[in-house]
Amino acid sequence: MSFMVSAFKHVFGTNRLEKNPLTYHIDREYNVANSINNVTWYDAREADPDRSEYRLYYKNNYIFRKLESDDLMLLAKSNRGKFIIIFVESNSALYKQLLENLEFTKRGV
Repeated sequence: MSFMVSAFKHVFGTNRLEKNPLTYHIDREYNVANSINNVTWYDAREADPDRSEYRLYYKNNYIFRKLESDDLMLLAKSNRGKFIIIFVESNSALYKQLLENLEFTKRGV
């Protein structure tokens, strides 16, 4: 199982889940865009007891259209079960600071 799927399972669990997290995108100039977007976490192979393939589905909007494959995604869950998703543009000063201060590498923790 990949690191990402394992991390997402830790946050979302293994049951189908639909949420409306507040989603942010922060670019190189620290411009912040936000929206509330519906996301669904589910096992695309839930009918097959021998396999699983978890996916995070989201509706396309202006924030998701801004994303690049190497942008940083931060996912937080409150004690009340609310989610926030923050995307930081790759190779920006904030991106580099977060990687350094949180002791991340581009491959994960």
